[in-house]
Amino acid sequence: LASWYEALLARLSSTSGVEAAALASAPPLVGAGDTAFYQEGHPPASDSDRRFAQVRYVDGQYFSALGMRIVTGRTFARPDRIGAPPVVVISESMAREFFPQTSPLGQRLVIDRGEPTVAEIIGVVGDARLFGQASDPPSTMYLTSRQWPPAITHVVLRTASPALAGAMLQATVRSLDRNVAVGRTQSLE
Repeated sequence: LASWYEALLARLSSTSGVEAAALASAPPLVGAGDTAFYQEGHPPASDSDRRFAQVRYVDGQYFSALGMRIVTGRTFARPDRIGAPPVVVISESMAREFFPQTSPLGQRLVIDRGEPTVAEIIGVVGDARLFGQASDPPSTMYLTSRQWPPAITHVVLRTASPALAGAMLQATVRSLDRNVAVGRTQSLE
């Protein structure tokens, strides 16, 4: 399945009019869950001290597709795969809230997704209003879907012609596998 998604991203990225193509477990305006985490070496003293953040599993050019700036550090690279040391990118609001006096880069988080996993913070990205313009940006952790494959995957595109993006996506998916259906398409404009 991972190779199919890689082929999809490669084809979409080489399509005329596509500025950025990415995968995400939950793009903006689609609900996702909060996940417990703590800084390595500082576990919560009790359940009431647990901290939570939104989690998005992303790949490709997700941050470019959504126009999210890199504040510091880096985003995910090809070597960030299963078997490589786990990495995480956090939102600017999460960096401010949980690392107010120090750089988050190089800090290690224990992320509890049922089984605790230690991941190094490699970057900080600008905030995204994940639940609409009326809501404040939540603290968010971005994990690479190459290390943590999600159960559900959405395609995120930035195109020169948003009105044509749905048809472009359907044609590209059909060219890879005629048996794969494209669900609802939606513009963030």
